[in-house]
Amino acid sequence: ILVADDNPMNQIVVEGLLCRDGYNVVLASNGAAALAAIRTGDFDLVLMDVQMPTMNGIDATRAIRESNGRMSGVPIVALTANALGREVEQCRAAGMNDHLAKPIDPKLLRLVIAKWVGEGGNEAEVEPPDAPPELSAQRSVTVSAETDMTSPSSSSFMAEILDGERIAFAEFLAMALDVIDTDMQRVESSLATRDEAVLADAAHRLKGTCGSIHSTRLRVVTSSIETAARSESWERASGPFEELRGSENALKSYAGSKPQ
Repeated sequence: ILVADDNPMNQIVVEGLLCRDGYNVVLASNGAAALAAIRTGDFDLVLMDVQMPTMNGIDATRAIRESNGRMSGVPIVALTANALGREVEQCRAAGMNDHLAKPIDPKLLRLVIAKWVGEGGNEAEVEPPDAPPELSAQRSVTVSAETDMTSPSSSSFMAEILDGERIAFAEFLAMALDVIDTDMQRVESSLATRDEAVLADAAHRLKGTCGSIHSTRLRVVTSSIETAARSESWERASGPFEELRGSENALKSYAGSKPQ
């Protein structure tokens, strides 16, 4: 299975789930790399992120379908953090066969794989997950970092990702925090310069990382910043940033309390 995603934490999560189920995985960090892998490899399925640098998933899918090569008909499933009707229609129009909303639900991932490469053919029905909560101007997310990361759903998810001690929980969190810190700097810088494109991209990437570790608290806040950036509402984007910083610090404290 080819997995195309530019977010390293998403790569770890998806690769961990697939390897746990016995699949061979090839990773690509953007659409161009995925296209190059398709030209030389042999895949049963492609999991394609939609928003990536260099070449996005939509353009990569079009190029694969138009290549007329031996892999031009490979099933392609979109991985999208915005599972809205319009984006799903764009994915379908580009030649994608299906879509999965991020953060990835392990059960839905297995259903999609069974649908396109399993013995069940294309008969399986895949139900979309519940939409993530949205942050309003009057409501903040007050769940603690520890509660957020140790909820039954998050704990179960982490158990699947870290099965067989492939990667230690503390190491996984440390890697996530490194990615979060980098994108937090981009968010802060773009807020200062009022660079809408960079802010939306940084918030989108940050939202993906927070989703990959099942940190609902951080994901909701970053989602609100991304939405505000795309509508160039700088006050709405600046307000949640302070809460985002506080949530990041709470997550760092929680990570620091875990044994190495």
